[in-house]
Amino acid sequence: MKKINRFSAIALAVGLVLSSLVFVPAKSAGVSCAAGSDSVGVFRLYNRSSGEHFYTYSQAERDNLIRAGWKGEGYGWMAPSYSNTPVYRLYNPNAGDHHYTTNAAERDMLVLNGWSYECISWYSDDAGSVPVYRQYNPNATTGAHNYTTNAGEAVSLINAGWHDESVGWYGTSDPYPEYPAEPEVQNDGSSDITARMLALKAQYPEGMPWTNDNYYTSKALLYQEGRDYGVHMTGAGCAGFALILGDAAFGEFPMYEKTSFDTIHVGDIIRIGGYHSVIVTEINGDTLTIAEGNYNSSIHWGRKLSMKDKGDWTYIWTRYK
Repeated sequence: MKKINRFSAIALAVGLVLSSLVFVPAKSAGVSCAAGSDSVGVFRLYNRSSGEHFYTYSQAERDNLIRAGWKGEGYGWMAPSYSNTPVYRLYNPNAGDHHYTTNAAERDMLVLNGWSYECISWYSDDAGSVPVYRQYNPNATTGAHNYTTNAGEAVSLINAGWHDESVGWYGTSDPYPEYPAEPEVQNDGSSDITARMLALKAQYPEGMPWTNDNYYTSKALLYQEGRDYGVHMTGAGCAGFALILGDAAFGEFPMYEKTSFDTIHVGDIIRIGGYHSVIVTEINGDTLTIAEGNYNSSIHWGRKLSMKDKGDWTYIWTRYK
């Protein structure tokens, strides 16, 4: 069997960020994510915002990610249902990134560095039929690794500055099955974001007292202009409530501070006049529906803003990179 690559720089990097929208796949509860049939096609998906590729044999997981805004890219390779070489799947809760490796020592090192071991995602072909090449981007904070059977794609990335990490594992030479139809996506995912935020109305009802005595620290990292690292922001009053809703909608998906207001998305947090923060729950043309805390010392849902009145906006925190 051909030699599989050694440790990568990822073992030393605890990536900082991550989701059009990006939601990271949920952690698997089982010990193995691998399928039980003779040979399976491994789906490849792409997150347009984070640059991460995600790989799974599960059609249900593929469909959920496509509904959440990921792009299906067909099959990546065929994998045996079982072999002596499992491919381990790990998840970085700080970055929202996944990593795949056949190396148990690399897996264990990443776990010691804060990664979560999820499962055996699939198996490598012990016959070494089809190499799956592995490349590493030292400048990426998420989506730092790419895996492909396409030697041309691998060479193109290496020429663009990615590190060649040889072969990650091997696929089989079995033909691909028919690619299952992808689920219909009715919108860009904004309705799901809205639903996640509005679901908190029961917990934070209209008129509930909310002042600067109410604090919240976001689970997401915020990246501000001029800084190459992210921080977990603690917000008081209006900012704290906006961060609560943002985390409910996006989880640990990172935020980016911007001072350009040309494009506003559902879930964006807008700082108005340097003193008040609101979060966008719906968009209808130039009209924004918002939710806000510490509005007359209470929670308020449904006030309207116009994009035409953005002259006093200071900045936005957005999950859309």
